[in-house]
Amino acid sequence: MVFRLPALTAGDSVWRLPVSNAAVPTLLGVLFAGNRQHQTIQLSKLLAAEPAFALWVAVRAFPKRAPESVTELAEWFVQQPATTVLDCGGTEAGGDDTAAQLLTWSRLAEGSVLAARSAAAICAERAASGDCNGATASSEQAYFFALLSAALDWLCSSGSRISCDDCHNGLSCLPEWLLDFISDLKHPKAKPLVRVVAEACKRSPDIAGESKRRLDDVGSRWEHGDELSELTNVLPHVVTKLARLEQLETQFARQLETEKLASLYWLAYGASHEVNNPLANISTRAQTLLRDETDPERKRMLATINSQAFRAHEMINDLMLFANPPELVRGEVNANELLQEAIGEILPVADDQGTTISGHWNDDPHLIHVDREQLVVALQALLKNSLQAIGSGGRIDVSADWCDTSESPQATFQIVVADTGPGIPPDIRRHMFDPFFSGREAGRGLGMGLSKCWRIVQLHGGRIDVADGRRGGATFRIEL
Repeated sequence: MVFRLPALTAGDSVWRLPVSNAAVPTLLGVLFAGNRQHQTIQLSKLLAAEPAFALWVAVRAFPKRAPESVTELAEWFVQQPATTVLDCGGTEAGGDDTAAQLLTWSRLAEGSVLAARSAAAICAERAASGDCNGATASSEQAYFFALLSAALDWLCSSGSRISCDDCHNGLSCLPEWLLDFISDLKHPKAKPLVRVVAEACKRSPDIAGESKRRLDDVGSRWEHGDELSELTNVLPHVVTKLARLEQLETQFARQLETEKLASLYWLAYGASHEVNNPLANISTRAQTLLRDETDPERKRMLATINSQAFRAHEMINDLMLFANPPELVRGEVNANELLQEAIGEILPVADDQGTTISGHWNDDPHLIHVDREQLVVALQALLKNSLQAIGSGGRIDVSADWCDTSESPQATFQIVVADTGPGIPPDIRRHMFDPFFSGREAGRGLGMGLSKCWRIVQLHGGRIDVADGRRGGATFRIEL
C-alpha cells in the first residue's frame, strides 16, 4: 500500500496521485519540523524525486501561473497548514495497490526523473558552452517542466483515464499553463524550454546501463518494505490528528481575541459612564469661565482644558468603536474615487508640513464591495500615521490594484501606503496595531488611529501588515 494524496477532480473524474513509501519519513519530518528553511530544503529534495507529488502540488498551488522550480513548490507547501492540505477528509489515504500498479508508478517515476535530470544537464551544458539555444531556461526550470512532462500518464494510472482531447475540452484538473506545455512538446518549433524538455524526453525511454544504475534511488522508492508500509499506514492518522490540533489552536486564538475585545468593550463602556460625566462637568465649567474671561493667557488655559476634555472623550469613544464597531454597510464602490477622497481630506495637512502625497493607479474603475465611509477612515488613519512619522518634507505614495496570488483562489484588491519616515523597528512593529500603543521611537505617536485601521480591515475580511520600505520608511499593505 502507498499513500494516496487528496483527490484532484474535474467533473465526475477523480484522481488520487500516489506518494512512494520512501517519501513518508520525509513527509512526517516536514510536518513536525519547526525550521521553515530546513522544511523547504528537505521537501525540495523529496519533490525532485516524486513526480506525482510535484504534479499534485503544482495543480493545487498554481492554478493560474507556472512555477519556476520544485523549490517554489516546496516554499508554497511549507507556508500552508500542511496537515489540512494533506487531510483526505476521513477517507482512506491508501489502497491495496497491485504489484503491476507499483511497477507502473516506479517506471513512470524513473522516466520522469531521468527526463528532468537530462533537461537540467542540457541547459547546464549549453550555458557553459555559450550556446544561446535554450539558454532562456534555467536548469531548475527545465528540471521542473521535464518532471511534469508525463502528467497525463500519472493521471491515467491513478484514476479516471483521460486524453489530450479531454483536457482541451475542460475535463482535466490540469492548469492551462501545463496543458499548453504538454501540447507544445509535440511541435518542434516550440519555445527553447520546450525544445530542451522534448530532447530530454526522447532520451528517457531508453533506461539502460549507466542511466538505469543512476535511477536505482528512484525505482527503489516504490518497493514494499515492512517498516515503510507501517509508516504509510500511520501517516493518514497523523495528518488527521495534526489537522485537528491546528483547528483547535486556531479556534482558541479566535476565542481569545473575542474575549479580549469583549473585555475591552466593557472597560470602555464602564469608562464612558464613570469618566464621561466628570469630563462633561469639566468641559461645561471651562466653557462657562471662558465666556466671561478677558485675560488672554487665562482664556488660552481654559480653552486648552476644554479641548483636552473633548480629546479624552473622543479617545473613550474610539475605544468603544474598536471593541464593538457598527455593522458594515457594504456596497459597490469605485476604489479610485474612494482613494481620492481619503487623500483629498488629508492634503491640507500634508501641504502645511511640506509632504507630498502621490496616488498611483490606472484609470480603469476598480469596483470593490466595501463600507465606503469606514474604509476612508482606515486609509486616513494610515496617512495621518505616515505624516506624523515624517514630520516635515518627505513623501507618501499610495498605490492600488488587483493582485493575483497563488495562495488565494480569488484575486485580492491591494492598497499600499509607503512613506519616507524613519521606519519601524521590529520590536515596535509587532505592536503597531495595539490600542494606545506608542511608537514614538519610530516617530509614530499614541492613539487609536492604526488600531481603528486594523479593526476596519479585519471586519472586511482583509488583512493589513507593515514592513520596511525598499528605500527606507515604512510600507503598509492592505489586502481586501
